[in-house]
Amino acid sequence: MQGFSKSIGIQALTVHCRLRNQGNKGEADWSWIKKIKDAGVQIPVILNGNIKDHFDVKNALVEYEADAVMIGQAAITNPWIFEQSKYFLKNGNVPEEPTVKQKTDICLEHLRLACELKGEDLGVREFRKHYSGYLRNLKDISKFRLELMV
Repeated sequence: MQGFSKSIGIQALTVHCRLRNQGNKGEADWSWIKKIKDAGVQIPVILNGNIKDHFDVKNALVEYEADAVMIGQAAITNPWIFEQSKYFLKNGNVPEEPTVKQKTDICLEHLRLACELKGEDLGVREFRKHYSGYLRNLKDISKFRLELMV
């Protein structure tokens, strides 16, 4: 098994640590990363599944010995997860929450780019799933968010 991955040209392995029948529900079993590495895989092993925040990123890298993490759904509800994770890994403390201006500026830029890429109708419709992440924790935002969704 040792060296097998490299000998056939594989450069890295991403493991979604849930069973197929779980889909995106339930807890991922991150222990698979260590099992795979202990089996002699000599390429980077990337953990995917249930990475929800910067604490999970550090835990996956340190406790489960992942070489990297892949973040999916959490980026929709927390678009700051990448920046927060880099900050947390570098500084060891929790980064500050983005300001309201930062949140709205980046939200509008993301929406503009989505419309530019996909056309206004499709760009706006597909972008609706992102509003909750950009606008979470803003005072009295629930009524405004409902208006955006129609």
